[in-house]
Amino acid sequence: MTIDLDAKVQNADWTKVKPDLGVTNAAELRAELARQGMSVEHFKTLPVYRFSREHFDKLLKEPT
Repeated sequence: MTIDLDAKVQNADWTKVKPDLGVTNAAELRAELARQGMSVEHFKTLPVYRFSREHFDKLLKEPT
């Protein structure tokens, strides 16, 4: 039997405690999403958002 600690996405990179996208404010987050051709709505469906929701919700509430 093999145990795969990263079998579920919520266990992947379990040593990290915060996202590492390199954005510190709403304008940077929106610019990074635009650079990747991604809407805020789509970003909110991704695991990186779901598992760091508190962090990103604070950024997205900031005025741009």
